[in-house]
Amino acid sequence: MKNMPEISIIVPVYNAEDYLVRCLDSIKKQNFTEWECILVNDGSTDNSVELCNRYADEDSRFKVINKNNGGVSSARNVGLDVAVGTWIAFVDSDDFVDPDYLTIPESLRNCDIVQKSYTILKKSEQTEIPLPLHDGCVLKDRDSLCRFFLNKRNNALWDKIFKRTLVGDCRFDTSISIGEDFMFQTVLMQRVNLYGFSEVGKYMYVIRDGSAMTQVEGSITNKLCVIEENIYHIDGIIRNKDFIYLHDGLIYGTYVTFLLKNRRILTDSQHVLLANRVKALRFCCLKFLAFGRRRKLIFLILKYYIENLLAFMFGRKGY
Repeated sequence: MKNMPEISIIVPVYNAEDYLVRCLDSIKKQNFTEWECILVNDGSTDNSVELCNRYADEDSRFKVINKNNGGVSSARNVGLDVAVGTWIAFVDSDDFVDPDYLTIPESLRNCDIVQKSYTILKKSEQTEIPLPLHDGCVLKDRDSLCRFFLNKRNNALWDKIFKRTLVGDCRFDTSISIGEDFMFQTVLMQRVNLYGFSEVGKYMYVIRDGSAMTQVEGSITNKLCVIEENIYHIDGIIRNKDFIYLHDGLIYGTYVTFLLKNRRILTDSQHVLLANRVKALRFCCLKFLAFGRRRKLIFLILKYYIENLLAFMFGRKGY
């Protein structure tokens, strides 16, 4: 009987022929060899599916699943449904990985998530991003996990390897087009017991002009729309009162702060959302938010109240 792979790598593929060979070659050259790579062809119209089939023909560890185009979240969900590894890794088809990326140090094998360092590649620029905590560090309690996720996390999936038992029945919300990685991880953080960090093997993240994230990053208006949607998603994802510090820290430390900074260009619905969230703020629930971020939030709220008070006194429209 053939041994089951230890790591399942899920690669959503959509019209990626210009980058796919580099990506799949980097997976094929991994020093850790007990893996399967699930290539989910999401309705590509270029030569991506031919390339996927070629790798599957040459190496049985590559498996190809073809589906109608439904977006990256639906493709990842298909991959999760068939993955059999003890661990799950996500690699984007335009990125690539170091030969030791799939190597998990023995000291971290009991962890639910192992986070790696990564390099950002943009045109001719290269930026090394170190681990947010030291190599070999393991977070073991809810308070330290909450502090980390609020203040030092990144929202990406691709620099982390997840225990499949942690993921369980959790799937990506296909209604979310931007921020689906973050929402998925927010669900998982409520299940994590051990979270480790390893410098063994880097992920190489490639920023391309015209990508969905590039378009969002370039537009404040788009960012505000995403934030408005994500606030309601967080409300739905974090319902357990045991995680109230995580819920409020995310809502106020990230989203409300951004709304306050850009309050002069908010839509009517965003103004209402901001007013309601400011009114409902409980400072006691921000105790895990870094001091500097709490200070900035308080300053912006005071400024918000003063400007609205002055507007009321002088008969002008407030913010």
